[in-house]
Amino acid sequence: MVMMRFIMMLTEHLVRCETGSVDFNTCWYKNCIERLQQIFLMHHVTIQQYMGTLENLLFTAELDHHILAVYQQFCALQL
Repeated sequence: MVMMRFIMMLTEHLVRCETGSVDFNTCWYKNCIERLQQIFLMHHVTIQQYMGTLENLLFTAELDHHILAVYQQFCALQL
């Protein structure tokens, strides 16, 4: 649930920036993306158990590619 809210906040930021023609790559955004990467790395054992569920619920093709790229990078580390 926490990860879902985290993804929603990032998505809302990206939509607001796109709508307002503002650069999305703010300090806040960079910190959030780095925190998401950290969460994946710190909790990789647990996240690996639920990767299928995460892909079905959160990390779908409809998700903004900036956020999806973080998940895809994590998946690439698992191979």
